[in-house]
Amino acid sequence: MMGGAPQVLANAATGRGGAWNRDGIIVFAPATSGPLFKIPVTGGNPVAVTRLEAEQGAHKFPQFLPDGRHFVYFVQGGPGQGVYVGSLDATSSNRLANADAAAVVSPSGFLFFLRQTTLFAQSFDFKRQELSDNPFPVAQQMSFDSLINAPDFPQPRALWPTGPSQPLPGN
Repeated sequence: MMGGAPQVLANAATGRGGAWNRDGIIVFAPATSGPLFKIPVTGGNPVAVTRLEAEQGAHKFPQFLPDGRHFVYFVQGGPGQGVYVGSLDATSSNRLANADAAAVVSPSGFLFFLRQTTLFAQSFDFKRQELSDNPFPVAQQMSFDSLINAPDFPQPRALWPTGPSQPLPGN
């Protein structure tokens, strides 16, 4: 979309992240609690794309994977708190990692996530939506907003001084 007046698609007064894929679908967290929803950029009624399980309080901060159909997101609350992968085609999801804040997907195939104040990276197969190898620490004493579980670290490209095609330390 180029120019023009903003258009309201859905109410998200206390939103907790959103992502827009190349097919014009937006996945977003409209509130501080509850599941993620999807809506086309052309408008319509938002439809839940994830389902809260027992003891989960919120799904938030989605990020699309390269296929544009799958996305990672953070689940807050309960023993299953962590990073999950979901799909636009089903409300089921799979847990990827135990984490204390939202994750970031690197274009070079890594998932970055926080456990307490340590930033970890782990190889991530986008096509199979699976992690491989063991996670390894990338940085210590990282900060995050514990109220909303938002990380306070740079986007993936900034983590490589020579560009994302270079191997990460520890690999």
